[in-house]
Amino acid sequence: MKNRWASTPLPRLTGPGLAVGSIQQARRHKRTFDAILTCEDPLMKVSSRVRFHGPHRQDHLVLRFEDVDEDCPHLWQATEEVVSEALSFGREHTESKMLIHCVAGIRRSTALAYAIASDRLGPGREQEALDYILKVRPEAMPNGLVVGIADRLLQRDGRLIRTLEQWEAKTPAVAMNREARATHIHKYPELYALKPHADAVFIVRNP
Repeated sequence: MKNRWASTPLPRLTGPGLAVGSIQQARRHKRTFDAILTCEDPLMKVSSRVRFHGPHRQDHLVLRFEDVDEDCPHLWQATEEVVSEALSFGREHTESKMLIHCVAGIRRSTALAYAIASDRLGPGREQEALDYILKVRPEAMPNGLVVGIADRLLQRDGRLIRTLEQWEAKTPAVAMNREARATHIHKYPELYALKPHADAVFIVRNP
């Protein structure tokens, strides 16, 4: 699916904080951050991946999974291990300038940013976390599967999900996007990576 939304410029972080962006923005600005969390398509060409070449001080976590909202066990989708790794990375870098990105900077990255922001703010402040993500990334449409997993891991009893659903009820474009994504997956399954073998690499630290 093609991205129809222009990327919002990355926020200018003068101190610790979260930024969310696209792969193009990550390539351009990665060295201005202390930590980079990359959501990567499993089938992405090596030449298209975001990597650091030569000496660098940045801590880089790469997570590989397809952008699917609903549980699709036959596909290479987000898992508890993947989301847990993202949350741990966020906890390690509370005093860092962190960039979270996927391909478009709209779905997977905003879902992980929402989860990390909610974790940092604590229970009962899910709306504040979502508001922050929407402020720095107005085009955000957080991946539903990732948010659901994060809700379980953070033991929020559905608050992460309900907060997102309440916002979506006021934002019809999000529901349309999710429906279009589901249709695309069913229509073009060959474009999505199948569930990997047990030895497949989901998580890479400082590749």
